[in-house]
Amino acid sequence: DVDAKDKIERILTALSREPVVTAAIWGCLLVAGTQHPSVFARQLLPLACAIPIMVSSDTRYQLGTFITAAYGNLTENERNIIETAILALPSNKPGERSKAILAGCIPKTLIITAEMRAYIEGMEHAGQSRQNVPPVQYTSSMSAFDTDAYLATEGVSLEDPESAALRELM
Repeated sequence: DVDAKDKIERILTALSREPVVTAAIWGCLLVAGTQHPSVFARQLLPLACAIPIMVSSDTRYQLGTFITAAYGNLTENERNIIETAILALPSNKPGERSKAILAGCIPKTLIITAEMRAYIEGMEHAGQSRQNVPPVQYTSSMSAFDTDAYLATEGVSLEDPESAALRELM
């Protein structure tokens, strides 16, 4: 929309006044920023630097994809702000995990600070780089159903006359 920037600004203003906002709402805004970084990157910068957003497993993946998509649309000063915020994350387990994941989302050619470059190089050298993956993933597989194989795994004798008659019906 032609007024997309204005709309997201109104959304951010309204949400900033709320005492509690679910992570799903913040995540949706980051997804919008990922899909349209040239439009929303600058407006979502404060969100991208918020410690609760950076360390939450509910928003970290969306933030990482946003950083990757938006980084080229940010000024050097704005990139410096993000890098400084990532490096300043707490030294506890969630903070260190988020720091490693989010640092890895920054396009290497666009890194601004020497501290971030050194941090990423140290992580890579130590083999401690972390990929940005969703906190939950579902996988499935399918194969042709083999009645005889299933019955054999259940301990059914395939030679028994009653089993043979049942198998024939199946």
